[in-house]
Amino acid sequence: MRGATFDPELEECVGEAIAEETLACGGNLFGGICVNIPYHPGWGRSQESYGEDPCLLGEMGAALIRGVRKYGVMACVKHFAFNSMENARFKVSVSCGKRAEREVFLPHFQKCIDAGADAVMTAYNSYDGVACGHHDYLLNQVLKGEWDFDGFVMSDFIWGIQDTAAAMNGGLDMEMPVTKYYGENLLTAVKEGLVSEDRIDEAALRIVRTLLASEDRRKKAAIQNRDRGEHSSLALRRAREGITLLKNEKEILPVNKTYKKRMLVLGELADRENIGDHGSSQVYPPYVITPLRGIARMTEGMELIYYTGESARHCRRLAKDADVVIVFAGNDYLDEGEHVAADSEEKPSQKMGGDRVCGLGLNERDRRIIEAIGTVRTDTVVVLICGGMITVHEWEDKTGAILIAYYPGMEGGAALGEVLFGKVNPGGKLPFAIPETEEDLPEIDWNAAQIRYGYYHGYTLLHRMGKKALYPFGFGLSYTCFQMQEPKAWLENSRICASVSVQNTGRRAGEAVIQMYVGVKDSCAERPEYVLKAFQRVHLSKKQRITVMLSCNIEDTAYYDEEKQTFVTEDTGWMVYIGSSSAREDLYEVEIKMVTQ
Repeated sequence: MRGATFDPELEECVGEAIAEETLACGGNLFGGICVNIPYHPGWGRSQESYGEDPCLLGEMGAALIRGVRKYGVMACVKHFAFNSMENARFKVSVSCGKRAEREVFLPHFQKCIDAGADAVMTAYNSYDGVACGHHDYLLNQVLKGEWDFDGFVMSDFIWGIQDTAAAMNGGLDMEMPVTKYYGENLLTAVKEGLVSEDRIDEAALRIVRTLLASEDRRKKAAIQNRDRGEHSSLALRRAREGITLLKNEKEILPVNKTYKKRMLVLGELADRENIGDHGSSQVYPPYVITPLRGIARMTEGMELIYYTGESARHCRRLAKDADVVIVFAGNDYLDEGEHVAADSEEKPSQKMGGDRVCGLGLNERDRRIIEAIGTVRTDTVVVLICGGMITVHEWEDKTGAILIAYYPGMEGGAALGEVLFGKVNPGGKLPFAIPETEEDLPEIDWNAAQIRYGYYHGYTLLHRMGKKALYPFGFGLSYTCFQMQEPKAWLENSRICASVSVQNTGRRAGEAVIQMYVGVKDSCAERPEYVLKAFQRVHLSKKQRITVMLSCNIEDTAYYDEEKQTFVTEDTGWMVYIGSSSAREDLYEVEIKMVTQ
């Protein structure tokens, strides 16, 4: 949901709050900066990342790092690298072409390193047959060598490494959270000549200097120690910005209490404290406002009816007499999240979380409710609660409005009530594309021992196949209207720059996310038509017009030459696309001619 805000400035504020709470608990490191790409959106831990695009991942991850480090807490980015399968994470070996590696799966990690990440956590999976916690190429050559990372590398917890000498020589500085392969075993490896003393000195130096630097930052920082209420307000703001409106036929939303007097709310998830995974990313807020409670706050003067939805026939009866019908549908920690296996193969029902191996649509219970109501009315509002993408093609035509609330956090119910009744104008944008069908996604075997990731995924794969997304990456509606005019693009100081005039032409204030995609003309390498390179969230009052400026380095458009093993920047010209989503029809196209000396 935080990725759906497309708001790095607010994400930096979230990082500051995390740092304050970490220090209040006596901690000094935050290990939750996950920037892995959900190569396939069925990945169980998609909710821990920001979305499918490297630019979005890099900008949001870097912002969180800046916020966490501001008060002297160490920021750890994870899981390095290629971690986007949950059930098979301990056995799978991922491979991909070097261009995919450097252009798709690693650049956002480098952005986080450049932002000052203090630590890097390795992944459980292997890469090209070598465990990521032992990986000389990833850890020593790329991370510490090419990227000049001067912090320390830690293992993913407990099962992150399998061999003492291989891990230490491969670049892993710290075993977490227990001593199994390091400690006495590491001393033995040094005595036997398997690990050099210089390598031990290097690891110790990296750890100690990072600790000292963080303590120095903490002493110099003006820590605000904001109270719990301020952090709650931040959670509310984040939820308000992230909730995404996908469909709103005949302006069903916001609910008008003048004409709508009886509201029906359906679905088990409406009255559940459902804020995400129960694995390593589980959090323990002091309270959670459920969607039903948030709606109840807004329904003064209305009759509010709630039913969990066990009987589809009863749902239909209730829907006939209601002025407004809202269905809450989606997932919880049992459907997706960190994989916690059953104690034995004989008890598969005890499985918790993991990849969504049975498909990305709604469960039968939720579909049955929507389909039953669809026989008597087509103006139902569906609110999706989820960590990863949910396909909607099976039932979308039976609804009048669709909102995605993701896992909206402790204040999520309050934000949902405000959005549904128009107190808040939704401004979230999809951090992933929703395809017409699952056949338009990359092939995946969730139980694979070996798998190869392709160069294309998400919206770039849809464009490559000539398929149109049902709802494109970066898409999200508002209760107002925005008009873009006068798009321009030019080169300035080795940067690709673009501007566009944006006006709020509607009847109320709102927020838009202006997105800049760039494609290289006449490239000698196969590439996506265009990819996201910059974005900016802006607030506009009624009738306000502003000019939005976006830019990226020309080097950001380079491709990785596998033969030369380096990035190559072409000066054949660029096509700049600026607009409101990744869909071609939502973008203005401006050509920049080749560079002149």
